[in-house]
Amino acid sequence: MKISFKIPKGNEEKDRQLAAGGWVPLKEPKGAWTGFFLSLPFLIASGAISLGLMAFHSGKTCFGLLKEILFSIWQIKGLDKGTLEVTINFPILLFLPVFLLIHELLHLAFIPDFIRSDKTYLGLAWFGGYVYTEEILTKRRAVWISLAPFVLLSVILPSILGGFVRLSPAFEFFIFLNALGSSVDLLNAFLLSAQVPRKALVLNNGRKTYWHLA
Repeated sequence: MKISFKIPKGNEEKDRQLAAGGWVPLKEPKGAWTGFFLSLPFLIASGAISLGLMAFHSGKTCFGLLKEILFSIWQIKGLDKGTLEVTINFPILLFLPVFLLIHELLHLAFIPDFIRSDKTYLGLAWFGGYVYTEEILTKRRAVWISLAPFVLLSVILPSILGGFVRLSPAFEFFIFLNALGSSVDLLNAFLLSAQVPRKALVLNNGRKTYWHLA
């Protein structure tokens, strides 16, 4: 595994070799902004699923939960008296990078033999953290790598915490934020599921994804 501060660029010669070898390029967004806009339906869906699960396990309404999450970050006082006072919860914001790291480490954990891989990267970019690998993966593995943080942190975790009555506003905030931040991951999982045959292999070259029947 390597540490990087930018996503490795694809190799054009490797693109040609993959095409000659029968690897099929995935139809996917060409840029980060296109990917963001295409992921918006998944952002709405993942946020709704996360809120719904937490509401079910806490006995609160989705609106009440959303209000509680917002007020876990800041508190607004004095609106009715004409003297606005805003208090920011800095401890919860300071813990944010740790939670983002946990999100990326969950991606990483499902890449086979990632510690010894010289084709796998963990890094930071302008849009946040990322995990990237050029290892050949099965379709099932590639889909699960994309889904893992959402499923584990925004579906299973609130169910466990709710069962033990441990869903505090801080946990609600991070679980909901993780759900929203997983929207591009869910888009990637959808594209893989819709386009790649069940027994195919998946390979990345920079921003391009290819598949090939095993």
